[in-house]
Amino acid sequence: MSIKNFLILVPIAIYYMIESFCLALLIDMVWRYFLQDCFKFELTYMNWVAIIFIMKLLLFDIFKANNNINNTNNINNNQEKKEG
Repeated sequence: MSIKNFLILVPIAIYYMIESFCLALLIDMVWRYFLQDCFKFELTYMNWVAIIFIMKLLLFDIFKANNNINNTNNINNNQEKKEG
């Protein structure tokens, strides 16, 4: 994987982090007010952010993303060849 492909993946990770912060708000409220008493252990907001972020990264299909990036580059190269 080249540096260019790696730099494209950084914004995806940032997006996942922001999404994790938002989802953790909702999950933390449900956990704190309804489920915490049933399970008898404490998870904080930042614990939920970390759990969600790690799960999103583990479930992210890097090979599919890399394939899509390469296909986009190939399409752009083909269009440039046709125009030139």
